Amino acid sequence: MGEADGYARAARIGNTIHISGMTAVACFGNVVGLGSFFDVLRPPRRDCGAALHDVVPTSMFVVDVEQWEALGEAHREEFGDIRPAARMIEIA
Repeated sequence: MGEADGYARAARIGNTIHISGMTAVACFGNVVGLGSFFDVLRPPRRDCGAALHDVVPTSMFVVDVEQWEALGEAHREEFGDIRPAARMIEIA
């Protein structure tokens, strides 16, 4: 992904890695990360040589903010003691 549409999903600039907005849908509509909110981030993180402790902020765009507790728990399980700044935004 990225070559055909002219942009990268992740880019390293110096010692900083920028990851673009990601969804759980890959090429050809294949769903990734089923059962894990964070599986979708693993490929670009890995390709740029980053680990979870390198993450500073996270943004979660959700269609049902009423699920905030489950999403927060998933975030806590994934990041553990790292605790990046986070925001959750409900979208229609």
